[in-house]
Amino acid sequence: MLMKAYEYAVSKRDKIVENIDFKVSGKLIEEAKELWKSYTPAPKKVKLAGIDSSWNFIPYQGFYLFVVEAVSVLDDCSHVVEPLIELGLSTLSFDENEETIYDPRTTLQSLGMEFEYQLAMESVKCSDYVLVDGSVLARFYDRRRKKPIKFYKYARKLMEQENLAFISKNSSSNAILGGILGDMFYFNRASLSAGYSEPYYDTIGVSIFYARLSDNTPCIRVEVPGKISEGEAEALIDILEASSVSGYPYVLRLAHEQCKVSYEDLERLANILGLNIEIGGRNVLGE
Repeated sequence: MLMKAYEYAVSKRDKIVENIDFKVSGKLIEEAKELWKSYTPAPKKVKLAGIDSSWNFIPYQGFYLFVVEAVSVLDDCSHVVEPLIELGLSTLSFDENEETIYDPRTTLQSLGMEFEYQLAMESVKCSDYVLVDGSVLARFYDRRRKKPIKFYKYARKLMEQENLAFISKNSSSNAILGGILGDMFYFNRASLSAGYSEPYYDTIGVSIFYARLSDNTPCIRVEVPGKISEGEAEALIDILEASSVSGYPYVLRLAHEQCKVSYEDLERLANILGLNIEIGGRNVLGE
């Protein structure tokens, strides 16, 4: 089957990649240039916390072994508040509209974000600024249905905090430019200089802008609760650049490294719990 995929890629190459061709995307790149503001950061060192979560699971016949971890760290690797962890055996189901949904990924993602919420609410009390990995809008707003969803009931509480921002290194959102590809694609090609895009206010209550913290580094997406000015965006960029490596906040790199859960980690935990005698999903396939 893989050979068929290779043949298809060769025969349809031009059609597949046409959306990233400059002839197709050029107009939107020009629009992105008009929204881009060059800015040389004036680094401002503050007590900056980075929050991230991670989860993983192993399927067995009738249940899952799972683990969820979340951390809030400073740039010296110390914890702002104690990390959160949950490990167990479960069907990983949840109830929605009087129906039981069996979806391990959604269940664990929800728990990881709940942990992030708890850490954020504690960290804002003892840090100058808190960064959370990911997008707050993606946590409670489904753009396909054009309406808020109660997927994470605590999201609005996070948006009430003044010293908090959400940082994404990847984003497929096209809310600003409305292109076939995500806005990040066009802003990455609009300029190579440090700067940011004009803040866009989503009516849910979040300001969004794309930023490049230093020349020739990838853009990041920044979401800030409330409606902010260009001056406020620049002040945040000053904070982010003071603690960044290759254009990305160092505390978020640390948080990711400290909380990531690999499949190998799960296998070790399974052995500790004596689950090596249980039949797993891969055993059924002979793997």
